[in-house]
This record gives sequence, C-alpha cells and structure tokens, in this order.
Amino acid sequence: MKIGLLAFIAGVVLAVIAAVVDTTTFWWLPWLVGGVGIVFGYLVRDGSGALLALLGLTGALFVIQQQPYNPHWLTEIVFYARVFVSHALLLVGLLAVLKIART
Repeated sequence: MKIGLLAFIAGVVLAVIAAVVDTTTFWWLPWLVGGVGIVFGYLVRDGSGALLALLGLTGALFVIQQQPYNPHWLTEIVFYARVFVSHALLLVGLLAVLKIART
C-alpha cells in the first residue's frame, strides 16, 4: 500500500476519532488531524489534479456541514474531515504557487 493512501486513511480515521472524543481533554487531536492533512498534502503526486479534487471536497464538506438537519455526530465528523482536507489543500496549493513562481 502506498504511503499517501495510508496518510489519507489515517487522516479520515483521526477525523472520526476527533469527532467522537472530548477534544477539551485531547486538545492535541485536532492539531494532529491538521498535521496529517499537511503530510498527506506533501505526499500528493499530481498537484493540479489534487488541487481540484481537494477544492471540490472542501466545498462539499462545507455544504454538508451547514445542513441543519444533520445529526450532531455527523456534523462533527464532517467538520474534522474538513480540517484534514483543508490542511492538505493548504500545502498542495502552496506547492503549486511555488512551482508557478519558479518558472
């Protein structure tokens, strides 16, 4: 299994765990979710394809999170999934801008 896929799976699992535990006690867990997102963003190979996919996923997660009829647990899972994905998007976007600036 490729390390990028493992980082993605780890990020999703950590997002679910962060959604169901008390993050006031485990204050570091949201930071870990974001950190794994950054690692995943670094491991992405196809920058432009990943940029588009992560933008779409971030938008979809935002819209799903804003739906008023979601149960609380689903809203929490989607929030932490968005933390993971947006941190990955941050690094992929930054690397894309640096690549453009080098040319």
